[in-house]
Amino acid sequence: MSILDFIIRKKPVEVEDLVKTQVKDIMKTDIVYVPPENSISQAIKAMRDGNVNYLIIMEVNEIIDGVVTDGDILYSIYKQKINPEKTKISEIMTKDILTLGPGENIDEALEIMIKNKVRRLPIVEKESHLVGLISMTDIENYAGYNIVMKI
Repeated sequence: MSILDFIIRKKPVEVEDLVKTQVKDIMKTDIVYVPPENSISQAIKAMRDGNVNYLIIMEVNEIIDGVVTDGDILYSIYKQKINPEKTKISEIMTKDILTLGPGENIDEALEIMIKNKVRRLPIVEKESHLVGLISMTDIENYAGYNIVMKI
């Protein structure tokens, strides 16, 4: 959705339409990822270059090894005193991640996010192959509502 579409939208999506909309209809497919052997510094560069605050950690085979947020990186560097040049991103990534299929409805994604206090869900198909990513912001932009979550 373009900025203009967002500004022009005067009426939020009806709840009935939101429930019928599938994740694949609004998920992002241009995902920034790095391999697990990359250093934290390399991951930071990938985030900066991709203008994102969330990275998928995976090899080229599209099977997710883990995820990391900018907050995870800051915590590891400043609180745990980890050297970002010498530490692999795989050492700080979250390994047990929640995922969702592209055919699931947006309300299911929202329910999982709220229940588990996460703001993003990788979207996977057969054998855990990454096909997209959906965020709370994507849902808010599509629905025309502000969804407040404290996490």
